Amino acid sequence: MRTFFAVLSLILIAVPASAKRNTYRARAARTPDFLQTDRDAGFANAGSQYCAPTAVSNSLMALAASGYDELRPAGIVGSKRAQIAMIRSLSTSMKTSAANGTDAAQLLRGVEAYVTEAGYSIAELSYEGWRPVPSDYEAGEYPDLDDIRNAIADDQSAVWLNVGWYTWDEDDEAYVRNGGHWVTVVGYDGDALLIHDPSPAAGSGVRTQKISLEELTEGTLAGKQTNLPRPAVGYYELGGEMAVAAGKTCILDGAVFLRLE
Repeated sequence: MRTFFAVLSLILIAVPASAKRNTYRARAARTPDFLQTDRDAGFANAGSQYCAPTAVSNSLMALAASGYDELRPAGIVGSKRAQIAMIRSLSTSMKTSAANGTDAAQLLRGVEAYVTEAGYSIAELSYEGWRPVPSDYEAGEYPDLDDIRNAIADDQSAVWLNVGWYTWDEDDEAYVRNGGHWVTVVGYDGDALLIHDPSPAAGSGVRTQKISLEELTEGTLAGKQTNLPRPAVGYYELGGEMAVAAGKTCILDGAVFLRLE
């Protein structure tokens, strides 16, 4: 089944280039950038593995402030306290592990459970990327940048990126995956994406980061995860203001799309 965002991409192809929007920043200012290791939150293992529920909560708090009020936990005074409560609830729905974090399938199931329990219908919930997810969510094995841009410019939608930390093995010409992370997409600027990164490595406070994407043309994605190894061609290395540890390569493994009715 063709996704909503893929259909929207096809429609936009017919729009003259001069009429297309090259920059979209409106969501950045109204989307939180919560720190997953915030001491006030007191998450398990100091929040080191709480990037997924935190990244999702950024978008859901913004959607709650834009008309989807029931997404915000009820009866809690203060935006920060409400977001902490939301992250806790999402981590339960996602079955986030304090030791191993949240995989793509867990995030999808958790988002669906949280949103529907809040009383809202989901028009689209899908995943583009190589990580294994239930077939109901599958929308392609490669993240599509046009789909990401179209989704974030839709006020009823949200997008989260799952990135992998890789080390280049020159002998095997392979990127070896040894960790991963989730971030919130909040806009785009030309060919770059704008994100809010819940990691302390990205700095504290609201800091919109502009990240570049360069398509890989050679090598292999390798590791112990299901669906690896596989050709790296067609996936993207992330750079620009993306917080990447020395000696690591950041690769876009996949993207999750949510659209509410």
